[in-house]
Amino acid sequence: MRRAGIGLALALSLVAVSSAVAQTPPRLAGAYALGFTTMCQPTLGVFKDPQGDVTGLYVRDHGEFSEVVATATFPGTGRALIVGRNVVGDALRVEGRDFHGMRDSAVSLDWAVSNTATTVTLDGLVHHARYSQIKNGIAHHVDLLAREDGRCVRRGTLSRVTP
Repeated sequence: MRRAGIGLALALSLVAVSSAVAQTPPRLAGAYALGFTTMCQPTLGVFKDPQGDVTGLYVRDHGEFSEVVATATFPGTGRALIVGRNVVGDALRVEGRDFHGMRDSAVSLDWAVSNTATTVTLDGLVHHARYSQIKNGIAHHVDLLAREDGRCVRRGTLSRVTP
């Protein structure tokens, strides 16, 4: 009986140690190629007659679509410095209505950053994270996914370019 108790204690110790190791978040350090896609759903409204039947539609919100390619540098200070390009415009085009076509602009941002074993928080937005290619505790690739304000989704990747 004593051997079973020792074996169980050893097994539980190994589980506790491996769980602690698995929960240690990898670091983000150096320069990464950053790619983000953000898609926000457009919203249509309805016109109704006095009986409540729908008689027409109108665009309440055109939504938004954007793509970012940039370099994100993590200097180890709880910040991410992001420099690159952004193309953004309305997700829904309605002929004869106001429309914001795709616009290309420079991006230069300084975001607060933190991470756990399963998330990366960038500028206050928590992203689900899947880390891979971890070397010496540094993540060399991260897949990111976040939901913004109930109607937008952001999908991104970080790929380390610093040796």
